[in-house]
Amino acid sequence: MNTREEYIAVVFNEFLARFSAPRAIQGNQKAMQQDANSMLATVLRFAPRAGYAAWMDGMLIRLGDNMITRSWPAPGELTKACKAEAFIRQDTTKDGIAESAAILRMINWFNKFRGQMPGHGNPARTQALIQQGVLENERVAKFHGFDLSDEQGCRAESQKMGLAESQTHIRVMAKLGGISETEAETLLNV
Repeated sequence: MNTREEYIAVVFNEFLARFSAPRAIQGNQKAMQQDANSMLATVLRFAPRAGYAAWMDGMLIRLGDNMITRSWPAPGELTKACKAEAFIRQDTTKDGIAESAAILRMINWFNKFRGQMPGHGNPARTQALIQQGVLENERVAKFHGFDLSDEQGCRAESQKMGLAESQTHIRVMAKLGGISETEAETLLNV
């Protein structure tokens, strides 16, 4: 296989051979070929000029994982897989970690453990989580142990406590003061 187009065509056709053509065009060779050509054109439109073999592997795994039938992928399924793989490949950093994938892992970790995922923290990623609404602001990020730049740390100091920090503060005040949490909350709100 000498060219990108030939390589992608062979690999994609091998993938399609594992599935059935849609019922509406089964038995109609011309329609099946046109459909396959249309899908191949979509793949070629998104595939990178360099690194296309690895891209194809990732895209086909993603596509297969999301297909719900043993029929050829729907145009939307194929486009979605191509776009997702293109996005992940384009934002790979110098250390080889795709930022979008790292941030997605951080979101999943935070939703489960309410903290920063070990080995993933940096101020830029913290900012991305704030921009995506996962974290309310820098103060909330600080409370949950996320890495902050000096500038983000200064902003955190001037921001209002988030719900989790406020509840923790109330529990600590109650325990230290030997009072109920309701009394501690009243004192905090005064």
